[in-house]
Amino acid sequence: MVQPLAAFHLTIDIHKVGTNQSFRCNGHWGEYTAEVSKFIETSVIDFSCKLLQMDYCPKVCAFLKELDEAVDVESLDARCERVKSILEDVFHNGEDLLPPEFIVPHPEKYARRLLHRDPAGRYSVVIMVWGVGQGTFLHDHAGEWCVECVYRGKISVTSYDLIGSESAALVQFKEEKTIMAGTGEAGALIPPFEYHTIANALPSEPTVTVHVYGHELEWCNIFIPGEGGWTKERRELSYTA
Repeated sequence: MVQPLAAFHLTIDIHKVGTNQSFRCNGHWGEYTAEVSKFIETSVIDFSCKLLQMDYCPKVCAFLKELDEAVDVESLDARCERVKSILEDVFHNGEDLLPPEFIVPHPEKYARRLLHRDPAGRYSVVIMVWGVGQGTFLHDHAGEWCVECVYRGKISVTSYDLIGSESAALVQFKEEKTIMAGTGEAGALIPPFEYHTIANALPSEPTVTVHVYGHELEWCNIFIPGEGGWTKERRELSYTA
């Protein structure tokens, strides 16, 4: 099972020469910086320590450090805009950043894998993998902000406006617009503008997206279409092996 980057136990070799330190994991050497130290203290990895290899660790550490600073912005709009800018900057060139274990599609449904849980509870980072033909029901984010970015492929995002009350027996929505987003393109969902669907827009390849939530999203409401409207249903969320 792919483990999130939080609270792990791992033995690595730390070497110090003068004022310089380095680490070794699976035969790979890297500079033991303050960012690496923080990453080690707050992360969990069970799959051959790949995120501590030189190809991954500095990039992930830098990405999470930027998010740490961004989520402390007081204004919600400014915070989401800053997170959106970080995601676009990190992922726009299609560079490999995520380990392959995180981007494997599930044959029956889209995959959700926790990349990082902020120890202070300010945000979480979830990787989603959309196989061919896979997508979501119309859903919300339980009143929480979210910024989504395409890591690989292309997604279709359709937004909806709530008409009337969400507590009605049959909930009413008005479809607003559909956006196609490719690699490095990001968007923010800030309540009350949070109702949407997501689907893989590629006909023959999976798509991978990165989602930053205002906390660890453990449930949401989905809306199942039927005659005369949508039926609201609470859906508990889990992570994919």
